[in-house]
Amino acid sequence: MSFTYDLPFSNEKLLDGIIFTLKRKKEIEVVQLLRGASLSIETGGYSYYDGGWGRPDAKATSIYLYVNPVNIEGLDTKENKELLRSISDTLIPAEVGYDVKRVILRSI
Repeated sequence: MSFTYDLPFSNEKLLDGIIFTLKRKKEIEVVQLLRGASLSIETGGYSYYDGGWGRPDAKATSIYLYVNPVNIEGLDTKENKELLRSISDTLIPAEVGYDVKRVILRSI
């Protein structure tokens, strides 16, 4: 498979998709904690070499969520970060070539 390494939508649309998916999963508390958040994506080296899993030609990708500082503690759990990582990885089309490895929380 040949990857594009380019998202077919904006970071804002990805965040909208994450929030919509959280609502569908009835994760209302997480949705509330993401109110006013923004998102950025950072890619690194090849996915397989970052953690020993992933597609060999895909890029290891980190999702940065910029949230209200008072909400970081509520979001910064292993379960919430894995939920957000999994949703992000699912929403990014396979042909883009991004394997989401982690979600990193930062203050706005």
